[in-house]
Amino acid sequence: MNGKNTVEIKTKVIEDAKSVFGIDNKNELFSAVINLNIKELKYLKTRDLEKTSETPPPKVDSYMFVYKFIDGYLAFYLSEYTGIWVIKSFKKYDDDYGKKETDLGRQLRELGLI
Repeated sequence: MNGKNTVEIKTKVIEDAKSVFGIDNKNELFSAVINLNIKELKYLKTRDLEKTSETPPPKVDSYMFVYKFIDGYLAFYLSEYTGIWVIKSFKKYDDDYGKKETDLGRQLRELGLI
């Protein structure tokens, strides 16, 4: 297990977090994830990681959350090969699940309050 980096965040995750939630870097993303209210996370599903050379493939857990009045989607997994947790997604909860931004969130965004 690599003791230096125990959590990895994919570049696309930072890009998505910035465009949706205004999160600019890995430290802000770590802070956002750590401060999510665990009681309000809604478990969605567990599936095998696609496009991996690991056998068996890691299991990806996904959750819905609300951050800055926006419904979000968080997915992560533990690589048994490297021993590193990987944040695979931190983005808007989208059409894949039939959900959009909350009405209150949209109204606040239109008013320029968030």
